[in-house]
Amino acid sequence: MLLSDVASETDWRDTPPLDQLQSWLGGSIGRRRPSSWHFLARCKLTRVFTTEHLRLAKSLAVPAAVAIQNARLHERAEIYAAELELRLQQLQVTQEALEHAKSKSSQS
Repeated sequence: MLLSDVASETDWRDTPPLDQLQSWLGGSIGRRRPSSWHFLARCKLTRVFTTEHLRLAKSLAVPAAVAIQNARLHERAEIYAAELELRLQQLQVTQEALEHAKSKSSQS
């Protein structure tokens, strides 16, 4: 969505800080769940956005959504890897304790 002249938008006129803007550009960059949209917005106090800015923003929307999704997946993978490492350490401690208990019981 492109608002080249924010002053012409009656809903934005007396709403600080929106009333200080000259131009606004925003758009969806994808959604994670049906009810959760990611949104990118830029505003200008002095310079006006053009339709070329809107075209460029649209061309970046899909790569931005993919980058956000990849970052989230990477973060989840790191969390799962850390949890797995912790579980493996706990398993090793338990196995060592079990082996120690077996060796003590066989010595008795």
